[in-house]
Amino acid sequence: MMLKYVLAACVSATMAQDCTLLMHHVGSCILGQRLADLNEMTSCSAYICNNLLDPYAIAHGSDMTKKIAGSGYGCVIEDWDGMYVGDVICMNDPNPPPPANCWKLVNGTGSCPAGMQPADLATLTRCQDKVCSDMLGSYGEAHGNDTAWKLLGSGFGCEISPWHGEEVSTVICMPGEAPPSPPPSPPTPPSPTLPALCDGVRVRSRFCPTGEEPVSREVVSQCSQMICDSMGFHNTTRGLENNFKLMGNAFGCRLEPWVNASIDLITCSPSQGL
Repeated sequence: MMLKYVLAACVSATMAQDCTLLMHHVGSCILGQRLADLNEMTSCSAYICNNLLDPYAIAHGSDMTKKIAGSGYGCVIEDWDGMYVGDVICMNDPNPPPPANCWKLVNGTGSCPAGMQPADLATLTRCQDKVCSDMLGSYGEAHGNDTAWKLLGSGFGCEISPWHGEEVSTVICMPGEAPPSPPPSPPTPPSPTLPALCDGVRVRSRFCPTGEEPVSREVVSQCSQMICDSMGFHNTTRGLENNFKLMGNAFGCRLEPWVNASIDLITCSPSQGL
């Protein structure tokens, strides 16, 4: 089994080629840092693979289309297919923006109230502790104006995590007028060939959110190809029972026994009776 991780690496903005300044974080960059760009990752790829990444780990920076794969994959920078990643690659920022007025933030459902606009990623990063403790439930999720990232509640580690377009209804808002939003895209109709029990099945990070529950082995088995197509080529997910795992398309989209190994993804569906 190959587990996928995201690593965070931090470098000085004035010494971008000094690869010994690289390090990693889990979840998000700390205050005074920013996501490292693709050029910094490329120039220090050998150092990252040899010193920071496990052989079969994955890391990314600010470019949401690229990832660096560890030495077990040949230490290459390649296209990112949207699989789950949990950590970030960061760079020390000598000129960080001034502290945000975090107390001015409010949360909205679907959209911001009049006079407010979705918060930018920099504000969410600086205020993530306040948002997690005061504005989100333990297993809540929220987003700002950057459609590539979402903020997870304290039950998920209060992380700023990649957002792949799944529904997140809570938006964190800051003072200001937002530009007009484009009309939403029409929903994609479900495949008529899928059994009814696959309706609402989603792959989540670590825990099922409120209103959802882990699915059984039977559901995973009948919906396996849909699940594999949605979770990333090399990923692995689990369900309700602790004796099986579903391995992604890279491994033939097959069910296998699961014995005491960490799996970051869980397959969920709406709770019965909701």
